[in-house]
Amino acid sequence: MKAPFYSPIFSYLAGLVLLLCTSNAYAMDTVWLSKPKNELDPREAYPLELLTTALKKSEPEFGPFEIRFAGEMGRVRALRSLLNGGINVFDAPSQPEWEEKALTVRIPIKKGLMGYRLLLINQNQLTKFSDIQYIGQLKQFSAGTGFQWSSTKVLDRLGFKLVSGTSYEGLFGMLAAARFDYFPRGINEIFDEYALFKPKYSQMAIEPTTAFYLPLPSYYFVSPHHPRLAKRIEAGLTTMYADGSFDELFFRFYGSAIEKAKLWQRNLFYLENPLLPPHPIYDNPKYWFDPTQRQPLSATRSQLE
Repeated sequence: MKAPFYSPIFSYLAGLVLLLCTSNAYAMDTVWLSKPKNELDPREAYPLELLTTALKKSEPEFGPFEIRFAGEMGRVRALRSLLNGGINVFDAPSQPEWEEKALTVRIPIKKGLMGYRLLLINQNQLTKFSDIQYIGQLKQFSAGTGFQWSSTKVLDRLGFKLVSGTSYEGLFGMLAAARFDYFPRGINEIFDEYALFKPKYSQMAIEPTTAFYLPLPSYYFVSPHHPRLAKRIEAGLTTMYADGSFDELFFRFYGSAIEKAKLWQRNLFYLENPLLPPHPIYDNPKYWFDPTQRQPLSATRSQLE
């Protein structure tokens, strides 16, 4: 039998292929996020844990990862940073400019829950809101909003009276000072914020009779320079939907708030979002919170414990 032929060139090429395969198999994905602007802000925990879990779920296909934090930034600067490579992932409610310029991972990370808005008001204004029977009555009052928020642009287009602020925490002070009549907050936000800011603003109350739904999904937006990372996040979230861990995490964070909101007992007004780009995902019910299907309190408790 003839001995196998080896040459220095063959050995070099074989070694190079092995090195490339090994490097690819163990390539580290570095995810750069913006640092939370406010350590008191309770809205930051869920998207970070969801993203971390999705990245872990995708490790068999995509390999290891690490998460690092850049500086604090608002949404205008965050989009700029996504485009120039300062960060490569940012979670935000949809708006046309983001979907045009960044890569959109088209799985709504909060199942549209943030679109269901309750109202923070001054408790001495309770009677003023209790008689609202149609959305035109609510539009007669002024709403507090963030200057850079996606919801601000939509509500303005829909004809709401708006008073915008530049500081998240400052908006609670503006409500207490009667700079506007109500502060619309997502179900996923309002109860944590009430518990956090009520000691400082004692007149703050959650209005008990009114809610509105504004279609405003939140997505992970990825730098256009990192298409592989966008595919990885989508793959991880898809796996989470398939194995049930997405809903488990969602209800662990928000099941109690959904129960407290009692949407079925409120006047719930449905609004249109003229700025939302059309997409087939909006017709797929598995990705969206359905307020007619109540999550049993016993289930949410078991997941919270």
